[in-house]
Amino acid sequence: MSTVATNVSRKSAPVARMAPERDLFSYPKYWAECYGTAPFLPMSRAEMDKLGWDSCDVILVVGDAYVDHPSFGMAVVGRMLEAQGYRVGIIAQPDWHSKDDFMRLGKPNLFFGVSAGNMDSMINRYTADKKLRHDDACHRQCKTDPLATI
Repeated sequence: MSTVATNVSRKSAPVARMAPERDLFSYPKYWAECYGTAPFLPMSRAEMDKLGWDSCDVILVVGDAYVDHPSFGMAVVGRMLEAQGYRVGIIAQPDWHSKDDFMRLGKPNLFFGVSAGNMDSMINRYTADKKLRHDDACHRQCKTDPLATI
């Protein structure tokens, strides 16, 4: 019998579906949960000092301006992590030419999370007529008034 015929006649065992061992939210909360939720997610060392934090557990780096609102993805991710007891910091629109912006909050205890942001880079950079945009309305408003509602 040839090897081709042998391989065709074998039947593979059905693949069992992987079931999670435990529900994601059934794990014990991280130790920072005892402090409660922060009124804001810190974006600087001074804001971390106001909260009494020596370090962040997770630092989220986002290419867009940061607004603490559910329409912004990193705000949702940050608040979900915070609800599990993690101390979360945000680095918004870092200057990627230098390491200084990335070192602003120090080294995280667990990890850096990186996202490009809400808006596609082509839409953010060009108009519908494919002309270069001269400013970013969200960036301009957030830099002048970080607590502004957009």
